[in-house]
Amino acid sequence: MKAAIFEGIGKIKVKEIEKPQPKKGEILLKVMACAVCGTDIRIINHGHPRVIPPFIIGHEIAGIIEEIRGEIVGFRKGDRVVVALPGIPCGECFYCKNSLSNLCPHKTSIAYELPGGFSEYMIIPQQAIMKGNVIKIPSSISLDEACIVEPLACCINGQRFLTISTATTILIMGSGPIGLMHMQLAKAKGARNVGLVDISSSRIEKAKSFKPDFLINSNEVNLVEEIRRKTNGMGVNAVIVACSSKEAIKEAFEVILRGGEILLFAGLPKEESQFMLDLNVIHYNELKIYGSFASTDKSSLEAMMYIRDRRINIHEIITHHYRLEEIGEAIEMAKSGEALKVIITPHQR
Repeated sequence: MKAAIFEGIGKIKVKEIEKPQPKKGEILLKVMACAVCGTDIRIINHGHPRVIPPFIIGHEIAGIIEEIRGEIVGFRKGDRVVVALPGIPCGECFYCKNSLSNLCPHKTSIAYELPGGFSEYMIIPQQAIMKGNVIKIPSSISLDEACIVEPLACCINGQRFLTISTATTILIMGSGPIGLMHMQLAKAKGARNVGLVDISSSRIEKAKSFKPDFLINSNEVNLVEEIRRKTNGMGVNAVIVACSSKEAIKEAFEVILRGGEILLFAGLPKEESQFMLDLNVIHYNELKIYGSFASTDKSSLEAMMYIRDRRINIHEIITHHYRLEEIGEAIEMAKSGEALKVIITPHQR
């Protein structure tokens, strides 16, 4: 079979490798769609301590069950399924027992320790099946839409921290696919005024069709002054940092109102993750700062329902498709900002 192999920083190459064979209790998945995530780009550009090359990455995966080895309750050959959770929790630790499986210190993850979805076929291990990492796809949802369940679930997991109501004004830093999902999700939860900020004119233009309440190009106007103008000098109730930028984090502290909430959703490369912060700003303004990482089985099921009920427009977020052999072009397109969500299709449909 063909697979895209991450060979080291800056290197990913499609090669012919041996097709994996499932063991008892495992599923062989025919990968039909695997979306390119910002995390994939960071791994390719900067490496990752848990990803040891040569290795197959890609964790936003939907496909068709090709083979089941042994008896697996609830699944059969031919089922369309999504790998809704790449991280496979232990199920026994404090975090797993308190519905925080995304924080399990013992988990192993598809596309990190276990081969991912930038390949024609992949193995879904027994533990992933048992822990609810794999979900059947409703007939009303396409394979392309289904592979976006994982990032949408991450957005749902992050927004659980925020106080969202009709009185809430939210600013989302970054108008890429994650920012657009956050924007739609916040509005679906009842926020009356949700805006996006970006430095990319092309992304700002693409975001218009998703009807945010306001759009700001911070390359063209002073963001802080613009937010003060829009909020009568108050600032916004919440900021979601949905882009990998230290400057965006800095600006979040400048536009938030007293008592407001900041969600740090996007990770930074390790060499750029240090940040100077005046703790008195948090103390005297009673700010609430949240970090958000990955998702849980609960948020995955919720994401599937949002997509099924068409409360989140996933279809228009998917802008480009590439064959597996074109993964280099796909990565470059995803990096360019010209695309929203880029999907690799290892098999013809």
